[in-house]
Amino acid sequence: MTKVIKAKFNNVILIRLFLIAIVLISVLYLYFLNNTIQAVIESKNNYKNIQIISQEYQSLENKYFNLLGKIDIDYARQMGFVDQAQRVDYIVRQTAVAYGKGF
Repeated sequence: MTKVIKAKFNNVILIRLFLIAIVLISVLYLYFLNNTIQAVIESKNNYKNIQIISQEYQSLENKYFNLLGKIDIDYARQMGFVDQAQRVDYIVRQTAVAYGKGF
């Protein structure tokens, strides 16, 4: 009789351990599933932000090339550029042939 009671007691403990393990595994599964879903959502948001920044970059690059194509010699002269090829000045520096002590 005592052997049967011990066997039933062991079965109850095992059933409780299995239930606790199932609950624990379920909670961990839901936790990791939630983390994965949040990572996917954040990845999509980052992808959208990258697209927006890429479009802004393309727009700025287009403006830059338009401004760069606008610059030529006539535009530079309108802005105050003075061509120095007409007026050439040279600076002459005389160097001594030999240096001595005290001279």
